[in-house]
Amino acid sequence: MATGLNLIADVDNIVVPMLAASRYTIEHETLMKQLTRNVRLEDRAGESYREPKWNTMTAQALTRGVDMSNGQKLSDTLQTFTPSEVGIQVYLEKQLVRTRRDDMFTVAGKVMGQALSRKLDIDGLAMLDSFSLALGTAGTALTWEYISAAKTAIMGRSEPGPMPIYGAFHPHMLHPLAKDLAPTGTYPVPSGVSQEVIEQGFVAKSLAGVSIFQDGNLTIDSDNDAKGGVWSKEALILVMVGFPGIEKEYDSSLRAWELNQVWEYIWGEREDGWGREMLFDAVSPTS
Repeated sequence: MATGLNLIADVDNIVVPMLAASRYTIEHETLMKQLTRNVRLEDRAGESYREPKWNTMTAQALTRGVDMSNGQKLSDTLQTFTPSEVGIQVYLEKQLVRTRRDDMFTVAGKVMGQALSRKLDIDGLAMLDSFSLALGTAGTALTWEYISAAKTAIMGRSEPGPMPIYGAFHPHMLHPLAKDLAPTGTYPVPSGVSQEVIEQGFVAKSLAGVSIFQDGNLTIDSDNDAKGGVWSKEALILVMVGFPGIEKEYDSSLRAWELNQVWEYIWGEREDGWGREMLFDAVSPTS
């Protein structure tokens, strides 16, 4: 028997027609794809995406009547990004498909897509750890000053990181920041950042010129710390191949449908100085 073959007994909780509609496991929203530069590698476009970058030149002061003789060369640096495959496979027994109330192909397709989207997001979040410069330390609470420092450092380079600037953090990392910005007391909180933090939280909010997002797919280590990041959208790139769908094939001897879905992509770093790794405390809040 094929490993992972879904039989009737595996989903016997959806047999009785009078049961309420089955529900899907709630997952964290996947964000990284929309916070980076996206490139679609079309069919017959080669196996890699290649992007050249031109060098800079230096202008010089001239003396009247003196020939300008300091010619400079144009040169470029080539970056190459080669996608690789990730995939998921599901077997659906013929009797399972025939007898169950839910459309099992629809169910499998949604759950498979969620798994691949989560994998894509986690791989993108791992890129935040690739920035060579980092702010914060383990056990340190995140504050807005760190976010401002990261953004200012990115914008203050000789080749400044272009806007927009994004920040992604685990929800636990943002709680100390919310407490720091949202004052308590008997007086009304004036309109502004603090009021919005109290009412709506930090999702897609701007702080120190950085659009702040929370992503629960960030990994919390054994010491309750996590690595988020602040970066220019142009610092990272996601190259995907084609428009992936689900391929379905019936196995007569197994009496089951085989569903396969493969995504082909690569995350890459276009400019290291346009991002900062942000290592801070991510303990589950209690107050």
